[in-house]
Amino acid sequence: MTTQTEQSNSGLVTHTGAIVHVPLDRIVESTTNPRRHAFDKTKLAELTESVRRHGILQPILLRPRGAYNHDPKDRFEVVCGARRFRAAKDAELVSIPASVVTLADQEVLEIQVIENLQREDLHPLEEAEGYRTLCKMHGYTAEQLAAKVGKSKAYIYARMKLCALPEAAKKLFWDNKLDASRALLVARIPDPKQAEKAAKEITKVDAWRGGVMGYREAREHIQHHYMLELRGAPFDVKDASLVPAAGACAVCPKRTGNQPDIFGDCRADVCTDPACYRGKTDAQWAREKASAEARGVKVIEGKAAEHIDLEDRGGHPWWDEKKRSWAKLLKDVDVPTYLVRTPHGDIRKGFKPDEAIALARKAGLKIGPREGTRQVNASGQEIAQVRQHRLRLKAIKATVVELVAKAEALKNPKAFLRFVAEEVTGGGLAVDVVARRRGLSLSRGYAAPVKKRKEALDQMTDRQLVGLIVEIIATDSPYGPYAGYGRGWTAACALCGIDMKARERAVAKEAPAKKKAAKKPAKAAIQTVAPRNLAKRGKKARNG
Repeated sequence: MTTQTEQSNSGLVTHTGAIVHVPLDRIVESTTNPRRHAFDKTKLAELTESVRRHGILQPILLRPRGAYNHDPKDRFEVVCGARRFRAAKDAELVSIPASVVTLADQEVLEIQVIENLQREDLHPLEEAEGYRTLCKMHGYTAEQLAAKVGKSKAYIYARMKLCALPEAAKKLFWDNKLDASRALLVARIPDPKQAEKAAKEITKVDAWRGGVMGYREAREHIQHHYMLELRGAPFDVKDASLVPAAGACAVCPKRTGNQPDIFGDCRADVCTDPACYRGKTDAQWAREKASAEARGVKVIEGKAAEHIDLEDRGGHPWWDEKKRSWAKLLKDVDVPTYLVRTPHGDIRKGFKPDEAIALARKAGLKIGPREGTRQVNASGQEIAQVRQHRLRLKAIKATVVELVAKAEALKNPKAFLRFVAEEVTGGGLAVDVVARRRGLSLSRGYAAPVKKRKEALDQMTDRQLVGLIVEIIATDSPYGPYAGYGRGWTAACALCGIDMKARERAVAKEAPAKKKAAKKPAKAAIQTVAPRNLAKRGKKARNG
């Protein structure tokens, strides 16, 4: 590069390479800078004060701008150093030291992205937008970017996927309510409304735990509520004609197995777009419904299909001792078949066993379960029990709101703690372990142990009940030689402010010290015995 400078008629510096002072009113900020988020006001104010006292110590990087858009006034564009440029303006400097280099748009963006990667406060979204711009505007591939910035290809793909976050989720990300790992979980949901809903759910503060979902819990939550297994789907995943706009699931980019760089933590045959899955299920139902109606098959859907039991002719009834199939038993009976779609979206085909048995008996055939004191349906369930079960479900549905409202209005903490304690001490490995440690009668069993358990709980204070409840929940499943901390233990430690990593480090330091102390007497004994042994050996050797 030349170190000479040239002076134009307008008084502007028009050189390339050397460090020169450029008037601030001739500099504009770059429109391609990956740093889009607002600068920290406090840190910018500190930098401004430093500039007032000491000036700009490190020159910024500029490029001539007029050569690209023929603008005679705005002659220089900031490539690197936007914070120093703003601080110089706030400090009311007239000019700023800079290195002016002629660069193409692609070179500018590449320099900005790489320079931003070296910042400690770089936000993952800024990094992601920089990568995306390089790929879209300048044709970079993920492999090329990975080689240039020293990252893996999977890392580049994961970062660029963050650009798919809807605006509401991005705001949570900017506000530090989402971290990069959990933000990626949300970004992988293709439906923006569902993604926003998921982001709100995993960032909602749990009133009981006092915190939000961690990465593992958020991943399980999203996989359970926003992803669907393609294995066992009610439609053919290879059928591209079912919904032509969506194509076949086998090659769809929303299938986890087709994007291993982004969905490496998921099973390979999972659909990440529930809306598309439902659309294909609806299309399959419409297709099967039309075919069934054309064949005279009765179709049932919606709420009417909620409690319908259907059987396939290839199976055999439980009550037939000879294990004959339904097809053989009903070969002379005209039994109507049904196509049913349950409220959950499952599609089933078959006949009603109760109806088939009634028609068979009407035709003079003696089939079906033996009639006795119990009334049993074709599936082997006692009719009275089924009715009682359904009645209880309705009663629970009608009462649950009142129950919760009254529980929330309880004013006696002792009664509530007593209720919780009695429930958690109902049984389990943790209860036995805690009972032995505390010397309590909390064993599982019949009337006598239960009575002792109730007596022990009645004698406890509020604080003791709280401690007992927390201990049982915390120690519910961390046992076994290779087991980690259980969910209850982790939640209890978070509630009580216990740092298990620090505790592990302390225990690790104690172990070598104890081991060393235990070995000291043995070493002393060896030192006193060894010389005598050697002396005896020498004497024997001389005598021999």
